[in-house]
Amino acid sequence: MNKGLFYGYFPSSGPSRDTVKYNWMYGESRTWNGFASETPLGKKWIVSSLVHIRETESIAGLKAEFNPVPLLSLYGGLSGASSQLDSLTNDTSLAVHGGVEVSMDLLNIEIESGTSLYNPGSVPVFITLSNGRRKHRYAVSFINIPEKFYAPRSSLLHSFCYRLDIADSTKEDIIGVDLSYSGPILNTLKQSFHASYIAMENNADLRTAWNFSGSRPFRYSFLYGLDIYDLSYNLKHRFKLYTDHAVGSRIIISPMVSYDVRPYKYWRIMANCYTHFDVFSFMAVSPFISFYSNSYDNHDLAVGIKQRITFFAKTFGELNITVPVVSYNDKKYSFYAKTYFLF
Repeated sequence: MNKGLFYGYFPSSGPSRDTVKYNWMYGESRTWNGFASETPLGKKWIVSSLVHIRETESIAGLKAEFNPVPLLSLYGGLSGASSQLDSLTNDTSLAVHGGVEVSMDLLNIEIESGTSLYNPGSVPVFITLSNGRRKHRYAVSFINIPEKFYAPRSSLLHSFCYRLDIADSTKEDIIGVDLSYSGPILNTLKQSFHASYIAMENNADLRTAWNFSGSRPFRYSFLYGLDIYDLSYNLKHRFKLYTDHAVGSRIIISPMVSYDVRPYKYWRIMANCYTHFDVFSFMAVSPFISFYSNSYDNHDLAVGIKQRITFFAKTFGELNITVPVVSYNDKKYSFYAKTYFLF
């Protein structure tokens, strides 16, 4: 319903109980749990609804979109959330949000905003300019979040707090700029670039990434990222290489390795390899092996299997089982399942 301005952050908290229910409610399944619907009303109206229920929060919302002319879309909505902030505190908040989108041949413009009824005078603004579906694509986004804007389940705010190393986002204004570009270099080689900059009065954070991907002689992708923290030369370099190789018509081998390093401070390496078997047209099975190591002499080695079944178009289920071989923190086996019903 919005680009993370109000929702999308799902914490892991609550009592620790070794049951399937509590692993879902409090464990690694920190995601949406509910249903969404979208219903066209005539040729110009679309009504959407969302219900999310999790033990740490409940969210419901309604959105209406109006298209008076082909190039223009107006939308607005109302949503509410009941969130567990800690073991003793619950918070109930209401929010109104809306926006306008203009789609032209060479330029798309979208402006989105909203406010929490907790403090209606604090209104964030999100503006995105892009060039639509073209061979060379770009997008520029600007965001301004004023102080006292309150949204305890905002994924955007929690991301900003993490990057700026702050505990409370309501103390100062936060501004941000996001740039992205993608386009071909050759027929078989593409490039993309992404940069994200956020700042407040006494701190800032910059994240950049360059990616090159190709399809000859096999499919591959190489990424290099440079992050700069807290207005200093506190740097982090990120490298990631991914490839996949087809063996016949039903088997694909996909190795991946990534390496992150903060000079003179910390490094970590992660690697895995999946082997995808298309058993049937509706079912794929992927055994895998994964490895992790860091500069603190922590090491992980695990094996597992992933299965995906497609029931109907846009409706599928996934099952992931991981068994540790070597674990620095005594991890046990994990069982993760999810199902998508999209219609």
